[in-house]
Amino acid sequence: MSAKTIRIHLGAHKTASTYLQETLALNINARAAAGLVYTPRADFRPFASTMINQRKVRQYSRFAKFKARLFEPGADVIAQMQELFAIPYDVTVSEENLLGEAQDCFAGALYPHAATYLNDLAKSLPDHSVEIFMAVRSYPTFLSSLYAEGLKNGMILPPEKAREMQESIAGEWPRLIALIRSIFPAAKIIVWRYEDFARVQDDVLARLSGVARADLAKPSEADILPSPSALVIETYLKEAPAMSRPARRIHMRALRARLAHTAPSP
Repeated sequence: MSAKTIRIHLGAHKTASTYLQETLALNINARAAAGLVYTPRADFRPFASTMINQRKVRQYSRFAKFKARLFEPGADVIAQMQELFAIPYDVTVSEENLLGEAQDCFAGALYPHAATYLNDLAKSLPDHSVEIFMAVRSYPTFLSSLYAEGLKNGMILPPEKAREMQESIAGEWPRLIALIRSIFPAAKIIVWRYEDFARVQDDVLARLSGVARADLAKPSEADILPSPSALVIETYLKEAPAMSRPARRIHMRALRARLAHTAPSP
């Protein structure tokens, strides 16, 4: 039996990850017919989220200044993830939160807890070939998109504070790639620029899916919401601080729907 390959798409956030996941899901039957397995995000994320939440860093201040208090994930979570990978097929997963959550980056570093989460992932992998896929993005647009993503997830952070805290992130992509290399030393690491995605997407998808470029089915229309407008952000920051985090998430959705066309995005 030939050696099997595990392909892991790590994101990052706001680099067309959802589009890649939708395309992989659309080709799931073609992959199965070829003896290739794509574990959809809806099936993989509960395991990854449980692992990450059990490792969760406790937040002590309003603006995401974290203390390094981590909790070991339960052995049962690692064992369940091992079962996902230890099958006699090539396996592909895509989960950007394995680097951490978008709002983690507002602690002053790019995915400051990625080492912890990726080491846990490494414990789950059998002795198969591993390929790691990740997109990087120009810092200004990446950081502004991360800020919008953080607000969508219930974060409370004024724009000026976000800009101040993000200054230390610029230049950190090479460090993150070096970290991935140190945790997966034998893996092939495939990296591309988000700005080049329209040109290279067929090559990336064919390599990630295992389906030939000519046979790849594509989503007919990407369901991508625009970033919240300046008015949505201003209103949210005024009204949401007194709410619980779940309520803030719902409130952001409501504001985006109600105020979607009243002001341009920042």
